[in-house]
Amino acid sequence: MKKIVVSVVGLVSVLVLSACGKSTSSKDATSRTFRTTAQTNVITVDPNRATDVGSYLAISQVVEGLYKQNNQGKIVPSVATKIVQPTNGGKTYTFNLRHDAKWNDGSRVTAGDFVASFRRQVDPKTKSQRAGHLSDIQNYDAVNSGKAAPSKLGVKAISKYKLQLKLSHPVPYYN
Repeated sequence: MKKIVVSVVGLVSVLVLSACGKSTSSKDATSRTFRTTAQTNVITVDPNRATDVGSYLAISQVVEGLYKQNNQGKIVPSVATKIVQPTNGGKTYTFNLRHDAKWNDGSRVTAGDFVASFRRQVDPKTKSQRAGHLSDIQNYDAVNSGKAAPSKLGVKAISKYKLQLKLSHPVPYYN
């Protein structure tokens, strides 16, 4: 049994290390291709459909949300300009977005991009196993069950860089 374990560990080490020694040319250094080593299988890079650790790790390296966690574990703004305080009795969150946030093609990230992603995640056609994370947003149940159009979800772009979320009830962990 020990021989099998040592053999498997040795094989994995060779496979992992074989990717380490390759040199990069100056062309690679200016390429817009992102290369990384996956710690486990990456099933999808679709943030609305990912459910596995490998996919989450890959997505977190290339996609930013409204907030992120810094190296000290504190929640800090990412695409949002600041941590927002709710209004309307804790049911409305209005985010101002950074104007310098860009997609890999150079186009700017807008509130409409967030709206499209929220709606797509809740849309039953997407079959997102993560949709339940958004269940506190106004009209979630009707949209997720297919009884209402995704446009009825309580998320909207007030302007190009201003996003608003309306919750069905105050939620302490949103603060």
